[in-house]
Amino acid sequence: MSLSSRLSRRVFIAGLSAAGLALLSGCGYRLAGEHDLPEAIRTVALQGLSDNEPVLRAFQAQLARSSAEWTEQRASADVLVVVEDFQLERRAMIIGPGGAVAENEIRAEMAFHFRYPKSGQPDARSKTQYLSHARSVNYDRNAVLASSSNESEVQAEVAERMGRNLFYRLYSAKPPKID
Repeated sequence: MSLSSRLSRRVFIAGLSAAGLALLSGCGYRLAGEHDLPEAIRTVALQGLSDNEPVLRAFQAQLARSSAEWTEQRASADVLVVVEDFQLERRAMIIGPGGAVAENEIRAEMAFHFRYPKSGQPDARSKTQYLSHARSVNYDRNAVLASSSNESEVQAEVAERMGRNLFYRLYSAKPPKID
C-alpha cells in the first residue's frame, strides 16, 4: 500500500469519526456520568446513612457531576432522600464437599423515599422505593489474601452501583409545585 493511499485512508477515517461525533452531539448524546436532574431539583440532602458509608460517597460523586448540589441543610433541600433501611451482607452460596465456602454473594438492599422540605407541605413524600444489587465472589482456600482482596473490591463495586442507582432514582422525584 502506497503512502498516499494510507494517508487518504486515515483522512477518510478521521472525517468519518468527526462526522459521527457531530451527529452524536447534535442529538443530545452525553458521556456516562453526566446527568442533569429536573429543574425543580437543585439541592439534595440525604438522611439515614453514615458519613463514611461508601454508598453515600458514590451518591455524592454522581451528584457532583450533575446540575444539582449536595447540602447538609436538610430543611432547605429541594429533595431529601430518606434511607429507611440499608443492608450490606455476605451470604454463602456454594459450600464445598469439606464444608468450606466456595462462593459467596455480596448483596445490598435499600428502602428509601423522597421528602420535599421546601414544598410547604410537611408531609409531602414519595412512596417507599427499593433498590438491590448482588454479586458473587468465588473463594479460593489456597489464595486467601487474593480472595479477601477480591471480596473487598466486589463490596466496593456493589456500594458504587447502589449509590449510582439511588442517584438515577432522583429522576423519578417529583417535588410538589410551590404556589
